[in-house]
Amino acid sequence: MEYNTTPKTIDRALEKRYQQADADARIIAKALASTPPNDVNQPNVYTAIREITRIKYLLDRKDMVTDYFNGLGELSIAKALGKDRTAIAGIDLEAKCNGTSSVMTKKILLIIFLNNTLDIRIDPHTSAEITDIDRLSEIVFQALRDRPSALSL
Repeated sequence: MEYNTTPKTIDRALEKRYQQADADARIIAKALASTPPNDVNQPNVYTAIREITRIKYLLDRKDMVTDYFNGLGELSIAKALGKDRTAIAGIDLEAKCNGTSSVMTKKILLIIFLNNTLDIRIDPHTSAEITDIDRLSEIVFQALRDRPSALSL
């Protein structure tokens, strides 16, 4: 994760916030990952994924006014820049990698985090089709339910 505010300076406070957010999100993800497949349920997965998203996007609970990643990403970027969301909505067009915006990059990094911490695999094609927390939680729920149980090993 980059913490540069200019080419030669690093925002240590922001770096620390990202590190703390990662640690907090890992606690929730590890609890979810340790749930036996037969005990996993959709409402709990949705709640966990929503909270992980909030934490990873550095948002407050009051900021969670939508489940759509575009809106949450814009809000996250606006807060990081100290701007109103309407001031940055639709202008995050700077290509980072193959034309990917910062909003899209946030979603991709979230899915990579979930793949790694939950030991699941959401393929890139499926990832590209995910637009909101509800759909992501459905995919995570199914992946967790499909895991082999420790008893069957």
